[in-house]
Amino acid sequence: MKNKLLSVLLLFCGAFGLAAESDVYNNPVMSQSLPDPTILHANDGFFYLYATEDIRNTPIFRSKDLLNWTFQGTAFTNESRPNFEPNGGIWAPDINYINGQYVMYYSISVWGGEQTCGIGIATAQNPQGPFTDRGKLFRSNEIGVQNSIDPFYIEDSERKYLFWGSFRGIYYVELSSDGLSLKYPADPQPQQIAGTAFEGTYILKRENYYYLFASVGSCCNGLNSTYQLVVGRSKSLFGPYVNKQGESMMSNGYSLVVGSNNRFIGNGHCSEIVQDDAGNDWIFFHGWDKTNEANRRVLLLNQIKWERSGWPSVDTGSPAISATKPFFETANPGDYSFTVMGSSVPWGQGAEPPNVNGYAWLWTDYLQKNAVNKWISTNISIGGNTTTDVSNRWDNDLLPLGSRYVYYGLSLGNEGIHEKGQAAFNSWRDNMLALIERTRNHDKIPIVGNNYPRADFNSTDYNYVKQLNLLIHEWDVPSVNLLGSIDNEAGQWASGYMADNAHPNTAGHAEMFYSIVPSLLDALAAEKPQPVRTGNTFLTLEKNNTVKRIAFTPEGTLHSFTLSFSFKTTGTATLASLVTAAGDTARLVLDANGKLAYKTLISTTAGNDGAWHTAVLTHYYASGHTLLYIDKERIARPTIREKLLPVKFFLNDFDAAPQTVDYRELFFYRAGMCTEEIAALQDGKMLKSSLEIYAPLDGGASAGQGALNNLAQSLNAPSLEWKNATGLRETDFNKNGKVKEIAIYSLAGRLLFHTTNPHFDYNTKLPTGVYIAKVLTTQGVESSKQIVVE
Repeated sequence: MKNKLLSVLLLFCGAFGLAAESDVYNNPVMSQSLPDPTILHANDGFFYLYATEDIRNTPIFRSKDLLNWTFQGTAFTNESRPNFEPNGGIWAPDINYINGQYVMYYSISVWGGEQTCGIGIATAQNPQGPFTDRGKLFRSNEIGVQNSIDPFYIEDSERKYLFWGSFRGIYYVELSSDGLSLKYPADPQPQQIAGTAFEGTYILKRENYYYLFASVGSCCNGLNSTYQLVVGRSKSLFGPYVNKQGESMMSNGYSLVVGSNNRFIGNGHCSEIVQDDAGNDWIFFHGWDKTNEANRRVLLLNQIKWERSGWPSVDTGSPAISATKPFFETANPGDYSFTVMGSSVPWGQGAEPPNVNGYAWLWTDYLQKNAVNKWISTNISIGGNTTTDVSNRWDNDLLPLGSRYVYYGLSLGNEGIHEKGQAAFNSWRDNMLALIERTRNHDKIPIVGNNYPRADFNSTDYNYVKQLNLLIHEWDVPSVNLLGSIDNEAGQWASGYMADNAHPNTAGHAEMFYSIVPSLLDALAAEKPQPVRTGNTFLTLEKNNTVKRIAFTPEGTLHSFTLSFSFKTTGTATLASLVTAAGDTARLVLDANGKLAYKTLISTTAGNDGAWHTAVLTHYYASGHTLLYIDKERIARPTIREKLLPVKFFLNDFDAAPQTVDYRELFFYRAGMCTEEIAALQDGKMLKSSLEIYAPLDGGASAGQGALNNLAQSLNAPSLEWKNATGLRETDFNKNGKVKEIAIYSLAGRLLFHTTNPHFDYNTKLPTGVYIAKVLTTQGVESSKQIVVE
């Protein structure tokens, strides 16, 4: 639906009196001619305003506070402007965000051309354009409605509709699912909902009513204009709409919202209503300013208030001369906004639909529902783009958005690795390093997506991909291991996850999304630095009256993963384990012979010789394959075929712990890792792509969480759990000493109990199973995590 509303922030004022001068704005907001305004709160956090083209080719302005507007250019050029009415003007645009793109419905007409005028559609990837004209939707003589101008789009009950009309009745038709054509082009069947007194339709759904705003009178006779903004309402989108007295708008009944005063006359044709951060509603419209010698329709802003009976009104029933400003928080909208810039895969090609189930779209949806900060996003990816293409369009496409964070999703496939080999490798590497530097020089934070498979890659191509991804792992930039999420371990799409040679299908996009650390952007916003490898500390766990284990819960849904840790012991026991969503436990053990084993994978040499060893368990969910390594050696046989859905991991074990074990360097990645990556990691390199946890494990740190500090760029952290001699198991949720309350829910969402004790013993309260713990801190921050009771 059209993004018309901002989140509501309730404010309570401790003093009363006249507003300070700095809290007041004056009308007109803009004194230049901007008739028939339409407004959109876009994904980059800014408001965008468009108007009838007294500025040729449809002007676009941008603002973060509804008062200070900056000209962004025009939606069209002389070459790209609509031309199905060759000498027509572009009037009364209506801007919307539909299915991942910006869609503008526009009127095109000449004065008096009531039979040839019509409504067209243009689309853009960015709110400031450029817009691509998609041609006419219909003309008056084709739809059977005279004077078909002034479009307005609305969604209702998951269906899309267009309303329009100007003094020949207000009509509507249903549109196709993408909003770009008539649903029934052969027989559109326009339906009338209001009479011949009206034009400039805008409909708002509020509580139990639909409010139909429209304009009556003459708009364009200078200071003799009689325009007024009026309203009716209905309990159905399709009417009947009535005024306060119950008179039908089909019979031209209406209730006045904005009339004239001694300064502004002929006021009407309103924009959409938007809210400020205090929950106040605001509306733009045009009017004639008696003090403006240029004699043009200026931009006016008024607060809409709602009477107890539910009807809208403005103070004094006419435009404000001066009034209290809209309230917005001081943060720049760009502070928590990011742009996805790449080629067809980050745009979502191969997924159905691409702009909902593409991996970058899944990421932004997750952030909007789960992140600490209020993230807003824009996707400006273009199919087929190379690093050169992105570099060339960087200034025009990215800079105007004002986003602070930029994710680059580009592929060696588009770069021509299959055909050009080393030259394509060098081009991608050098251009990406230049893009990273360019991004930082403009005070933006870059994030890089690693290279991913293609169905036509051969072994040479695959080696280039792995080589380049190893470089990206070590770059001083956050990155995502996309290859490890969907690789068939030969550089091609895993079976069942391919849409075509170059693109994953819907399931494939989901796998790529799961490889993104969910709290990465929140960690970056908190200025958490890139991790630096230490490797010179360790943590000793001894079995005595109390047995301890290290535990962590992955953020969000996890499929592919890599778990790596170093250990030293002389015992035989469980070193690590994971619990799946089904409640099953898989263990990594030192068996009776001291050999490292995961299910049927068993090392050839012992690992309990009192020396340091490194174990790596890597799981490729898409290909259904789990691999085990010890000290860079892959245990190759027998093959483990499985698809794991882990919900919790442990180092050490309550019931099968060695007498003494040392652990160091816990790494946890949200992707499978190839042999070259595992060798590099064990050679001491700091690999960071899709890294959710890097805990050096420092037993010399002060008591508590310091021993388990997570240096990776995520907000996740391991915790220490223990079981004492009486069998009591406890989990310390109080990682920062700021927990106020913990509520425990079943997976079905039923509240089981809550506690203010962050050290509560959930194992004694709950039967075996998986639960959701919702944690509220003293600062009012809420977070959720899964807990597993064995």
